[in-house]
Amino acid sequence: MQVLLCAINAKYIHSNLAVLYLRQAALRAGFDSVIREFSINEPIGYILSELHRHRPDVVAFSCYIWNIEMVLKLSDDIKKINPQCAVILGGPEVSFCAEEIQAAHPSVDYVISGEGEAVWPLLLAALQQGEIHPRLPGVAFRVGQIPVSQDSSPLVAPLDELPYPYEGMDQIQKQILYYESSRGCPFKCSYCISSLQSGVRFMSLHRVKTDLEHMNALKPLEIKFVDRTFNCDQTRAQTIMEFITGLPGQTRYHMEISPQLLNESFLNYLEKLPQQRFAFEIGVQSTHGPTLKAINRPGDWDKISTYIRRLRRADNIHLHLDLIAGLPEESYSTFKTAFNQVYKLKPHHLQLGFLKMLPGTRMRLEAENGHYQFQSHPPYEVLSSSWLSYEEMVLLHHIEDVLEKYYNAGLAQATLEEIITRRYDNDAFSFWEDLAAYWYQEGHYGIGVSPAERYGIIKRFLDREYPESREQHHDWLKFDLLRDRLSFNLPAGFHSSPDGSETLNKLLKQSGFIEQYLPEFEGQSIREIKKRAILEHFKYLPQSRETAPHPGLLLFVYPEKGQPARRVEEVGLAE
Repeated sequence: MQVLLCAINAKYIHSNLAVLYLRQAALRAGFDSVIREFSINEPIGYILSELHRHRPDVVAFSCYIWNIEMVLKLSDDIKKINPQCAVILGGPEVSFCAEEIQAAHPSVDYVISGEGEAVWPLLLAALQQGEIHPRLPGVAFRVGQIPVSQDSSPLVAPLDELPYPYEGMDQIQKQILYYESSRGCPFKCSYCISSLQSGVRFMSLHRVKTDLEHMNALKPLEIKFVDRTFNCDQTRAQTIMEFITGLPGQTRYHMEISPQLLNESFLNYLEKLPQQRFAFEIGVQSTHGPTLKAINRPGDWDKISTYIRRLRRADNIHLHLDLIAGLPEESYSTFKTAFNQVYKLKPHHLQLGFLKMLPGTRMRLEAENGHYQFQSHPPYEVLSSSWLSYEEMVLLHHIEDVLEKYYNAGLAQATLEEIITRRYDNDAFSFWEDLAAYWYQEGHYGIGVSPAERYGIIKRFLDREYPESREQHHDWLKFDLLRDRLSFNLPAGFHSSPDGSETLNKLLKQSGFIEQYLPEFEGQSIREIKKRAILEHFKYLPQSRETAPHPGLLLFVYPEKGQPARRVEEVGLAE
């Protein structure tokens, strides 16, 4: 029996943990299977042809909000070209609507609801024996045209019974691997499917350490914990992190933590962690008291903001903070307040997300209470509510677009801080609102715009708003441009110092200059040094940061082409 496990990921660099678990669980029972992973950006026709090439008897899809529509189309097409193939769906996107899925899509033979590792080998055994109506917990099937659902599949307990998912794999460089050391969440947020199960189950620390040691040896770009609240047991969390810091290599470890669970002892430990080894995703979601109460998410903003500010000041952990637009009791005005409060914490990444009415959640079941209108198709995003109009949601989408294009892309950082601090009196939301309006009016929304073009767009926006400061905008943005990446050709609208290259030539020939400013290039020719250094004159520079250099001659030193400047040196003031 040829069994095919298919994952369709959101991005190429992602991997799918579910199909890896299922393959190993099936192997334990004597069933081999083939895993095929794709991304949603690949043509559906190509994916179909690749699946058919295996001539499968069974195809199982791991279903999520980002791939379900493609999965259902593939299921229909598979049945047309291979009617005898059993099509099986599982995952969070189908676990709470199995009967509806089967009723609408006759091509779907079985749906597994809940955790599938225990029941998957049993279903394969039943299919091999010719059973078409297997009475297995969590497995929905069809009798004729009538869907028949079963109770959810049993939870895996203890979690150490789960197989190691990456068994037999070689090095997986430049990819993200997923790992879970626990299942469940201590919170009951009404918009989240994790709220539908009670309690948290943990893998043993011995098992976690063994798995992480094996995974780290694969040298992935990042290992991302999918634990819903990694720090729900902070003693355990610290033990795991201490083990990680002792592992070799450059792999980064990403965890989702709850800020309200942080305590002084754990914070003291976090502040001393090595640089660039860890990334935290922190779901703030809202700072508005009535909203937090409505979604059953406790939070003390003063305490939370103090803790996050301490982590940001330590600057050793990449901080990714989340806000959700569209939550109950959250108006456009109160969301603006929440945005500004979170923005002031200066996270490395600020995600402006939008409420999704996920099947099975209390939020969806009670949607009428807030007069919610939401998409009837994935991702079930909110369109309007009692607190936010559709037009306001559209504006927030426009803001999210420019926030991603600049702030989260790391572009124009010093200029943005200067403008928001001095021109907008720290009202970041209003700045992004104005930039979003300009971005949309000029026809940039929804299309690809290169980083270099984005600098030109924001310069034109600032020049329009503050025409008396054109020279300042030019120099501020040129500073950011050169600090962001090595570029000998500035984009349209920017110009280099006419004598910068000639002045650098003269300085490089001066005794002691290389030793003082460019010691890493000692012994190299001037021609080679100039491939990694640029000298520019600035009349104006952003001064909002305490560490900002002074206007004058600045030397940008780069590790290699296309990389951000390693450092910026003040060479001297122009005469």
